[in-house]
Formats: sequence, structure tokens, C-alpha cells
Amino acid sequence: MEITEWTIYWITRLDNIRTALGIVLGISVIPMFVMLGVFWTDDEMEKLHRIRKWILSWIIILLIVVFIPSTKDMIAIKVIPPVVNNEEVRKMPEEFLKFLNSYLEGKQEK
Repeated sequence: MEITEWTIYWITRLDNIRTALGIVLGISVIPMFVMLGVFWTDDEMEKLHRIRKWILSWIIILLIVVFIPSTKDMIAIKVIPPVVNNEEVRKMPEEFLKFLNSYLEGKQEK
């Protein structure tokens, strides 16, 4: 499996998405309870319209914050895929084990 920048990006976004969904769920419960059984007058409908605009802009800002990676996340997104997908890097553990075995065998002979 090849690890791409998109894979790393979505891995780094999962915690933010989960947090944002929890916040949105918590906040969306409040208006739901307020609207249940409440009859709105024309003046109250204007207030409700302004509240909806505010909530929509808040959700847009929240989405922007969720999907823009931090500096550390961006470094991981750019650095990890080329390193992990490099054949030479994959061979390193095998070569290290061969070296370690030959070193230990050399120690036992002395």
C-alpha cells in the first residue's frame, strides 16, 4: 500500500472532525428544544432569521478551522509519504538485521 499525502491529511483531520461534530451536535440540540412548541411571531421570525445567518457563518468558520492542517500536520503530510514509499528506506530494516546478526556472530566467535 502506498501512503499518499491525502492519506496523511485525512488521518490528521479525523480528531478535528470528531470534535467539530460533537460541538455542532451539542449546539444544535439547544435550538431544537427552543423551537419545540414555540410559536413565532413576525418579530421573532426576524430574530430567528438573524440567528440562522449567525449559525451558518459559525458553521462555515468551524469547517475552515477543521480542514486547515496545523504546521506539524502539514510537515507530516509532506514528509512521511516520500520516506515511507521509498524502496531504499524499506530495505533498511533488512540490512540492519543482517548487520546486527553478523556483528553478534562476530562477537560470539571471539
